[in-house]
Amino acid sequence: MIAEARSRLERLIAREGSPADPVLGEWLDVLLMLDSPQLADFIESATPRARRLRISSPLVWLSR
Repeated sequence: MIAEARSRLERLIAREGSPADPVLGEWLDVLLMLDSPQLADFIESATPRARRLRISSPLVWLSR
């Protein structure tokens, strides 16, 4: 699931061109840096960054 979300993000960033929406780059960084348990902890955390990024989570795309 993480690999699919990362792949979709990379395609979306490539289509958007430069400069891509910064939140897309932030999500790509998160998906590249964290392993599955860390990502789950991040998504559920109450930090301002996690709350902000949850609004546009690429993981939601996979449920459609």
